[in-house]
Amino acid sequence: MSYNNYRHPDKKHSNLNDVSDNDLSKKETSVSSFDTMRDDWRKFCSYYRQYPDYFIDLISPPNSRIKLFFYQRLMLRILFRYQQVYFTMTRGSAKSFTQILGLYLKNIMYPGVHLFIAAPTKLQAANISQENIEKIWEYFPLLKNEVKQFYFNKDSTKLVFQNGSKLDVVQVSQSARGGRRHGGSVEEIVDETMKKDVLNEVDYCLPS
Repeated sequence: MSYNNYRHPDKKHSNLNDVSDNDLSKKETSVSSFDTMRDDWRKFCSYYRQYPDYFIDLISPPNSRIKLFFYQRLMLRILFRYQQVYFTMTRGSAKSFTQILGLYLKNIMYPGVHLFIAAPTKLQAANISQENIEKIWEYFPLLKNEVKQFYFNKDSTKLVFQNGSKLDVVQVSQSARGGRRHGGSVEEIVDETMKKDVLNEVDYCLPS
């Protein structure tokens, strides 16, 4: 998580390439100031790993069009605190949005982690991920600052974060064997078209 990504968006920046002595002194002062609060910053990061919903409250714009429901707060906390989670929920409960938001926040708060999203087909996984990632950027614009590069195609989604973390979609097939991730989510696992045997055979995750 980068401190600079959460600076006030209205703050003016200069496009000049020349660097004066005053600019250098300001940068040195800025670094020195951050060093003095480094321990506090670490405490906040540790706190938000346990309470990711509070982090969402912190970065939500004042005129935000969305407020997390109580069950969504529980979902986010569960996703962060347990290795294996299974949700059974009705349609319209924003389960895909909430779990993809959880993956997105994990990518931010755990540098270098590589997570995946899977569905019965790669096209379906790409559609679900792209739709909900765009909603995340719409509702919480500051979170887009954490993304260094992103690729949206018909059957592919990939986000590369500023801290080296990655989020992409994988196909539930034997061709995905050998790909390694630290964790992820599987959409519509009870769908009749889901290849459950293949899903069990192909181990996507690195050992913990």
